[in-house]
Amino acid sequence: MENLALQPVELETHEEDMLASLLEFIDEQEVVELEITPDDNFTITSRGQADYLIRQYMKLQAEVDDIEETCKRESERYLAKIEAWRQSELRKREAPMAWFAARLKAYAEQELADSKRKSLSLPSGALKFSKRQSSYDYDEDVLKAFLEQSAPEFLKEQPKKIDKMALKKAGEEVNGQLMYNGKAIPGIKIERLPDNFKIG
Repeated sequence: MENLALQPVELETHEEDMLASLLEFIDEQEVVELEITPDDNFTITSRGQADYLIRQYMKLQAEVDDIEETCKRESERYLAKIEAWRQSELRKREAPMAWFAARLKAYAEQELADSKRKSLSLPSGALKFSKRQSSYDYDEDVLKAFLEQSAPEFLKEQPKKIDKMALKKAGEEVNGQLMYNGKAIPGIKIERLPDNFKIG
């Protein structure tokens, strides 16, 4: 009975193999009919040959897309697991590290209390205190309104920016230079790029 239960799957696999074999045969026949040779000297001489090569190219492009999608999907799945492991391992160490740091800080404060020194060297490392810059959080609108009234010297003029799109539209490209009103505009290098080629 168990063998009978496996038959539908085997038939399905057999049908897939037969279809793959048929498509491979048709492909071989087309190569012969269209006189396509796989050497570097082959040149397309008919629309049929061009169409066949496009189909082959698109088939390979679909495989490339599948590879990229599979890698992206699987790497995201594994990256999520790696990130979960990383977070778990870091959390295990946070509490003991905080415990050590609190006691070491208290010890350093006690040892350096009557000293101008800001650090304490020990055989395994050093305990240091360093000044930190104050953190400023600006409310630009409120601050600007105040400075405009009380201290305008702290307001900077915005630097002028070039409107490159408008300049390109107004000018004319001549021999690798942008011309405007009959004059070449300095400060612009123009590189003629070849046309993009896309299959699809």
